[in-house]
Amino acid sequence: MRTVLLVDDEPGVRTALGIALRRGGMAVEEAGSLDEARRRCETRSHDAVVADYRLGDGTGLDLLRWLRGRRPLTPFVMITAYGTVPLTVSAMRDGATHVLAKPVEPDALIGVLEGATRRPEADALPSWIVARSAAMRACLDAARAAAPARGAVLITGPTGAGKEVVARFIHESGDRRGGPFVALNGAAVTPALFESEFFGHVRGAFTGAVEDRPGVFGEADGGTLLLDEVVEVPAALQPKLLRAVETGEYRPVGSSRTLRSSARVIAATNADPRSGRLREDLYYRLAVFRISVAPLASRPEDVVPLAGRFVAECARLYGREAPSLDGGAIAALRAHPWPGNVRELRNAVERAVASTRGAVITAAALDLQRAVGAARDLESVERAHILRVLEECEGNRTEAARRLGIGKSTLQRRLKKYGSE
Repeated sequence: MRTVLLVDDEPGVRTALGIALRRGGMAVEEAGSLDEARRRCETRSHDAVVADYRLGDGTGLDLLRWLRGRRPLTPFVMITAYGTVPLTVSAMRDGATHVLAKPVEPDALIGVLEGATRRPEADALPSWIVARSAAMRACLDAARAAAPARGAVLITGPTGAGKEVVARFIHESGDRRGGPFVALNGAAVTPALFESEFFGHVRGAFTGAVEDRPGVFGEADGGTLLLDEVVEVPAALQPKLLRAVETGEYRPVGSSRTLRSSARVIAATNADPRSGRLREDLYYRLAVFRISVAPLASRPEDVVPLAGRFVAECARLYGREAPSLDGGAIAALRAHPWPGNVRELRNAVERAVASTRGAVITAAALDLQRAVGAARDLESVERAHILRVLEECEGNRTEAARRLGIGKSTLQRRLKKYGSE
């Protein structure tokens, strides 16, 4: 049974809506004020929250912002007699699922809650992924479409944007989810050791090879192999990598035996894969499916929900109750350009959780610095991403705008700004 927290400072409204929701098969907990609602949320989780905008000691927006810092994925329905466009826009931007005008039609509210709290279906996102933005949703739709296939996948996007998250989503969404997921970062491998890291080696193959080692192709057999920063692979080794991706066949260093691996290969890079660092035949073999991950700055709807998720994770890591993000912290999160993308966001949240002793994280605790140079870097990242997506769409601006999660007119303005019109 779904549990709904109903928050309204008018007892008559709570009674009427509570009766309707219970008749609709929902368990209802009531609160008559902002403070009482917060206390109830601290003691238990709810499948959804329904709150009036005007509360005696605050507003429904105050509750929404407070809740997003603790439970970023809880559906939130705002009801109000002051249904102005600015209020609705503000509520939706802060993460409200719906805004309904008073007097509320009970059947409409029940329908909204049933839709918002529907149990996960086969095509729903897993709980470990946060994707509110259209850009990230489009990226994950492409990943889901690629998951059941056998061909290699090439994921592009800036450092820290979530390429490995997308790779894991592909792995978990396909028939290899029961097999291993093995990741190798090419930027962390010295050129002399690439072949051994990929294909393994036999004892005595070179100085220091004191035992047989399988390599990542062997370790990922039956599962998925993520080759991160694939453009770092030395040119001399790329023909062997091409053969392994094409046929599954490889030979460990120092061995005369040819082995086979059924690993599905996913490659990733933050660089332009067409820059000449990858052989053309290898590029086409890796890019059977190509997916772009947008920088966090172009996914503003994801910032606060991601921060809320990281607050909860970091609080568990430090063995403490999760603090909430106050209004100043949320405003700072939204204003920051995030040149370091999701990785920078998580680091900022972990730093704030570790340094905060009270129940609230402030903007000062996040300690975000908006450097002019970072903003310039961000523009270059955005420009490269837009041009990359436009290239993938073969110049089709309507499709490119859809994948980027922006309007076609916005895309045209950006192209004009960057001198690419």
